Parts: sequence; structure tokens; C-alpha cells
Amino acid sequence: MPAMLRASLAVRLSSLLATLLSLLGLAAALALQQVNEPSRPLAETPPPPATGNAPLRGTATTVWAIGGLTLLAVAVGVLGVVLLVRRDRAEQAQAAVRTQRLDRFYLALSRTSQLITRERDEARLFAGICELCVDTGHASRAAVSLREGHRLRRVARAGQAVAFFSDEGAPLDLSTAEGAQTLSARVLREGHPVVVADYLAAQPSPRWRERALAQNLLSVAILPLRRGGNVVGTFSVGASERDFFDAPLVQLLEEMVEDLAFALDNIDRQVAEEAAKRQAARLSAFLAALSQTGRLIARERDEHKLFDAVCRICVDTAGVVQAAIVRLEGDEVVRITSAGSASDLWRRMPARWRLDDPAVPPLLTKQALREGRAVISNDYLSEPRIAWAAAAAQRHGVHSAAVFPLHCGNRVAGALQVFAAERGFFDDDRVALLQELAGDLSLAMDQKARLEAEAANRAKSEFLARMSHELRTPLNAVLGFSQLLQSEAADRLSPMHMAQLEHIRRAGWHLLALVNDVLDVSRIESGQLRVESQSVPLAPLIEDAVRMTEPLAATLAVNLQVETPPPGLDTALADPLRLRQVLINVLSNAAKYNRPGGVVRLSLRQGEPAAPAQVLISVADSGLGMTREQLAHLFEPFNRLGRERGGIEGTGIGLALTRQLMRLMDGELTVDSEVGTGTTVTLRLPAGPANGFATAPPPPAGPGGDTAAEPAPAPSGLVLYIEDNAVNLLLVEQLFSRWPELRLVLAENGQSGLELARSLGPDLVLLDMQLPDMSGLDVLAALRADPVTRSLAVVALSADAMPESAAAARAAGAVDYWTKPLAFDRFLADVRERLMHAHIA
Repeated sequence: MPAMLRASLAVRLSSLLATLLSLLGLAAALALQQVNEPSRPLAETPPPPATGNAPLRGTATTVWAIGGLTLLAVAVGVLGVVLLVRRDRAEQAQAAVRTQRLDRFYLALSRTSQLITRERDEARLFAGICELCVDTGHASRAAVSLREGHRLRRVARAGQAVAFFSDEGAPLDLSTAEGAQTLSARVLREGHPVVVADYLAAQPSPRWRERALAQNLLSVAILPLRRGGNVVGTFSVGASERDFFDAPLVQLLEEMVEDLAFALDNIDRQVAEEAAKRQAARLSAFLAALSQTGRLIARERDEHKLFDAVCRICVDTAGVVQAAIVRLEGDEVVRITSAGSASDLWRRMPARWRLDDPAVPPLLTKQALREGRAVISNDYLSEPRIAWAAAAAQRHGVHSAAVFPLHCGNRVAGALQVFAAERGFFDDDRVALLQELAGDLSLAMDQKARLEAEAANRAKSEFLARMSHELRTPLNAVLGFSQLLQSEAADRLSPMHMAQLEHIRRAGWHLLALVNDVLDVSRIESGQLRVESQSVPLAPLIEDAVRMTEPLAATLAVNLQVETPPPGLDTALADPLRLRQVLINVLSNAAKYNRPGGVVRLSLRQGEPAAPAQVLISVADSGLGMTREQLAHLFEPFNRLGRERGGIEGTGIGLALTRQLMRLMDGELTVDSEVGTGTTVTLRLPAGPANGFATAPPPPAGPGGDTAAEPAPAPSGLVLYIEDNAVNLLLVEQLFSRWPELRLVLAENGQSGLELARSLGPDLVLLDMQLPDMSGLDVLAALRADPVTRSLAVVALSADAMPESAAAARAAGAVDYWTKPLAFDRFLADVRERLMHAHIA
């Protein structure tokens, strides 16, 4: 209701009240007069007026009563009007003050909106809002406080708040009883504004009440400050008037705080966006570095150059101040290369140090190399493990460090060390990228190691092939001509010469066995030796092995005994050729390391109850036996345990090879020995199914080969022998001389051999694989490409006994592959068979 309308209405009400009071007084007087006068007829004339003072006094009293009441009514009405007017004016003044106060805070809110729009600095934003509330809103004080764990720290204040909090340097501890009872703690807990109309009466703490009294702080409003939807602090406003914060003003302050929360969220969004942009730029640079590294790994074969370039790329592109790579060589850490400005970090470290060296500080690198995982420190200077380098790190501004292990195969081969100037530099994204870089480097190291191993294997295979060829070629002459003399000149030689010839032949076979053992060991180590396990009949294999060992045992006066096997133990799962090789080796050792008149006993039995599906072959001798120390070194290649001084032939690799062959066949070899009693070697193999075995291969030719086979009919036909070695040509020519109907044509190089093959069309071609003008594979390719010679039977005849060489010859078209030295009986039998097959075809 308007103020003028309220005043007019008050005057009218007062006048009406006075009139009513006057009428009431007049009515009362008339009533009294009527009561005092007797009743009379209307027709009668009134009596004459009375004489004397009594009637006059009654009338005067009435008049004075009426006048007094009237004056009282007027006075009451006038007083009511005055009071209403004064009250209305007071209310008008208070309303004007409130309106002015709201106007000022509306202005503060407007300026707050402008401040929020232009200000991006959080501290200046808090300070500006506090100043606006004091300067524009005319509050006596204003402050912004932020929660930090269990503490509340003031970050901005204005007005009397500066003096109010002047001696409060420490944040408010909310975990204490006093702190938990404060109004700010209540606002933080409840998340709602708290308004105190009389702060002095509501404040329980004498210290704060005295301070409020001194600063004339009479009313307070504390509002929750939100950020990201969570209460993170308080915004408090104080006034020097009681009941200063009415509902409209509190609502206005809430809008101001909401705007402030919006501004904080906006700042956070902008900070996050800018950080994301910076992170994206850095990650983009990092990805570019990885791309460069990937291309570098693909083309760079020099490991040192690769590592050096990777360190430079990390420093130039990835934003780090130092990068380095170390290698782990055994138990030694070797610094390969480094790049960046923090080179002083390395000056106190040796270029090579042992991983377990206690004199070397406990580095992050040690942990990464030992544990095989990345080690990250985003506050490097606080790391106690780098106290030795803290001064250099601080001088170069190194605040973060990371070490990523490099793997080669399944082992830790080194580490990539990276240092950054920014604290907290190694976040999840950077760590993921650096781990990818370490993975690429590990792949490069692994690839290099694999290439080096392959190159070494190729070099080793080539060396072994050359050694095999160079050794077998002269052995072919030694064994060939000794066999030839034994078969054709026995009647012309004395017994002493025949014995000498036999020594030559046996020495040649011994040397050939050594070559074969070395080749087998090398192939096993390189994973090139393959075995084909099948169900093998044991009786023929044992018989062949014993028969081939008997000449050696007879020479040494050792008796070989074979026990009758129990029924049911007929077969074992093994490679028949390799199992025969194992049996011959074990029996030969038992004979060689026995004593004159000693015994070698071979027995066959079923496996123990724990492994009934096994076959156990035991070879026990009554020889010298071995000590525990000798047993510990038994399977070391080329270690003969001191027996090399006893005049016993041996290479020292036979038993090591034998155990490896057993493992390739899923078997095991164990040795039990006692000095002076003898040695027992036990072979364990998976048992094979009964009657499910394959035919055992024929025994290989050797010193104990059968040289008295029943004569077979002499073959006929044309044989072309392509060979550049004159000794080999002469040997084959003399061997074939016993067959008069066989014509042998010789060619000393590949080209002449091709011409003769085309013109003669021989029944059989014997082809050496290493010719002066072309390889044997080239000759085979040319023969298969020519329609005239395509169907010729070609047998590769070579001193190269490597399996891959034999496979390559067969793949090129050879029908067979025979190795030198030649075992005459086997060679002649195979030639006869090939010629008979050619005539039938």
C-alpha cells in the first residue's frame, strides 16, 4: 500500500474515532438528565425553573464530563495519527535502506559478471569479488577460503577482513574440535548457506567474539563455494549491522556465488582444454619422434648409430633434456650413448659398472634392470636414490626421470633413460609412448641379435660343410684305397703289411666318426638335427650294435653279454638310426674303459612303477669306474676326464652327443659309477606298441662292416662320373674295374659332363657337388631343363654330409645322395641296384 494512502487513511480513522467518542459522551449526558428529571404529562406545562445552586451544579458537571471525554477522544486520535505516521516513516526509511542495499549488491553482481567474463586468473577473480562486495556492496568484510584436505585456507579477503584475519597466518584446521565447530566447517559439511543476524550472540569462541566486537562485526553470511559440483570452499560476507542479510540479499549472494562457481568451472575447462592442446602437441611431437625412430630402426643396421640417433630424437622432439642408453653385458652395465644438456649427470658415473657393485649409488637404472620393468620418478630431486647427483640435476633443472628396460629375447639387455625439466612430466600417455619406443628398440636389438645369430649359424654351417668336405675328401682316398688293397692285394701282402693296412683303415674310420660327431653336435646346438620317432624293434638294433662293437671288444679282451629280454618288451619309440648310434657309443665306451678280461652286460627291462610305459636299456661294465668329481664333468664336450693320458682312443664328445640324442627322442640317459667297480649307463625310452614297428634301417658301413657278402652278378651299362678330384676318379675307376661289362666315362667339370650326358645318355650319372666351373645344383638344373637328359638317373656323390645339402640336391632332381668316404660294399651294392633298375625301366 502506498505511504500517502496509508497516512490519509490514518487521519480519517482518527477523526472518525473522535466523532464517535463525542457522540458517545453526548448520549451519556442526555441519559443522565433523563434519569434525574421526573416524568410528566406532555400537556402539562413545565414547572418554573428552580431557584438555588443545586440544579446549576448538576448541569455544569455534565457539560464538563462531555467536554473532557471529547478532548480525550481528540487527543487519542491525534496521538494515534502521530504514531502511525512515525511508524510509516520509519518503515519507509528502512525500505529505502534495503532497496539501496539491494541496488548496491545488484551493481556488485553486475560487476561480478563483468569480472567473470574478462578475468581468467583464479586468484585475481577471488580478490576482485571480495573487493566488489566491500566497495560496491558496502559490506564491511568479505573473504574466500578454499579447502585443502582437512584445512581451510583463505585465498582472498577485503575490507575489515584484512584486519580481522591479520594474525591468522595458518589455515583453519577443520580436524580440531574448535575448527569443527566453526560456521565455515558447518557450511562445508552441509553445503547450505549459514546466515547469522547477531554474530556476537551466536559466536561461541571468545577469541573470535572479541575480534568481531573490536571490528564491529555484527552479522555474517557464509555460503558454500562449489567447483565441478563439489563444495571446495566458502564465500563469507560480514556487516556492521545486525540483521543485515535479509532473504532477498542472501538470494542475491547465492546468485553471485553461483556465478563464481560457473567462472571456476569455466577456468577449469579452459585450463583442461589448454592442457589437452599442449598435451596433444607434445604427444604429436612424440609420435613424430616414434615415427622417425621406426624408420631409423628399419634402415639403420649399426646399433651404436641407432642408439645415438634415438637419444637425439628424444631430446629434439620429445621435450626431454637428457636421454641415454645403457647395455647390460653379463652383470656389467655399459653406457652406449647419451644426448642432451644434462651431461653432467654422467660425469660422476663410470662408463662401465657392475650391477651388483655396492660402490655405485642405488640408481633407478639398477631397479629397472633388475626387475625388468619401467621405473618412473616425477619428483626426481626428492628421490633419495639420486642424492649423489642431486646438485647436477638441480643445476640442469631435472625434475622428472624415467628408465625403461630394453629386452632381447627373454632377457633384459639394457635400458633407455630419459630426464625432463617439468615435474610430473611422465604421465600415462608419455609413459605409454616411451614404452612403445623401448619396445621398438628392443625389437631392433632382438632383430640384430637374431641376424647376428643367423649369420653366425650360416658361417658355422659353411665352415662345417667345408670342414666336412675337406676332411672327407682325403678320407675317401685313405679308406677307399685301404679297402681296395685289403680286397684285391691280400695275397700279395705279408701278414704284417695286412695288419698295418688294417690300422690305417681303422684310423680312417675313427677320424670319420670324429667328424660325424662334431657335425652332429653342431647341428644339435643350432637346432638343425631332427629325429623321427617311430616304433622300432629293439632286438635287431641291439644285435647290430653288439655285432659292430664286437671287433673292438675282442681287441681289448672284453666279453660282451646280452641278457634275454622279458616278454612284451619288443619295441620302443625312437629314431632307429640315432638309437643304433647311441647303443654303439655306449657299448664302445663300456669296452674301451673296461679292463682286460672284463665284462659288458646289456639288459632290457620295463620302467619303474612310477613310469611303466618306459623301456630301460642298461649297459653295465666292470671297468675302472669314476669318481664324483669325474661324474660332475661327464657330459662336458671334449672333456675326457683325464683318460686321454691312458692311451684310450676317444674324442670326449661321444657321451655328450649321446645324451643330446636321447633327449631329442624324448628319452633320458643316466650314469651310475663307482671307482674300481664299474659304470652302468641306463637309457630310458618311451615303450612302443607291440607289432607296430617300422623296419629298422640297415647298419651303416664302418670298421665292422660286412666285407664278406655273398657275390652278386656283375652289372652292365654306362656310368658317367662327373668329378674334378683325380684321386676320387682313380678310386671309382679301380672299383668298377672288377665289372668288365660296365663302362665308366669320366668328366672333370660340369660343362663337359653336361655334353657327355646329352651325347651318351648314360644309365647312371654320379655327380660331385663341388666342381670347378659350376656347382652340382647348377648341373642338376641344366640336366632337368634339357628334354634329352631330363629322365637320367643322377646320384649326388659328395663329401658334404650336411643334411641341408642333401635336401637341396634331392629337391634339384637327384634320385639319391651318397656321402664320401665310400664304403665299398655299400657303394657297389647301390650302384648295382641303380643299374638294374635302369635296365628294367
